[in-house]
Amino acid sequence: APFLAFQGGAASGARSGFTQLMQWSIFPVVSIFVVLCGGAVRRAWRAGRLDARSLRDPRIIGVAVSVALTLLGFVLGAAIRGSNTIVPAHYHAAVGGVTVSFMSAALVLLGAVSASAPRALRRAAAVQPLLYGGGMLLFAAGFAFAGAHGMGRKMYGAEQASRTLVESVGLAVMGF
Repeated sequence: APFLAFQGGAASGARSGFTQLMQWSIFPVVSIFVVLCGGAVRRAWRAGRLDARSLRDPRIIGVAVSVALTLLGFVLGAAIRGSNTIVPAHYHAAVGGVTVSFMSAALVLLGAVSASAPRALRRAAAVQPLLYGGGMLLFAAGFAFAGAHGMGRKMYGAEQASRTLVESVGLAVMGF
């Protein structure tokens, strides 16, 4: 990556090089990490360190939502076949996964503050990753649906209008 960056953004190999780094470096590393974390959770469940009550912990909910959005981002990234709205669906799902992970980390880092917070705020902390994650899921699904049916990406002027009912439905889901 540093060698690509030193070439500058206008270099022909920089864009394709960074795309290949994303395709062949991020996916395997994150996938291995998710599998290892899943194994750790399974072992903790079997050992009795996790129970049904602990699954309502906002940190665990946040990690689960983050993993789900990240995996959705991987699937959408693999589905990209041109310059359509699947591209922003992919990166919004991936960035949404990162955002939810920061929400969860903030809960851990601010544990002393959240422990003394009113009960309503603690409950809201458990719902926040679900609301945000669900919204990002709908956003990405709507964009992906429209893109899968031909909605172009970064189109301006007259070309920006959706041409079919299916494109409009996808954008309506995204907007919802």
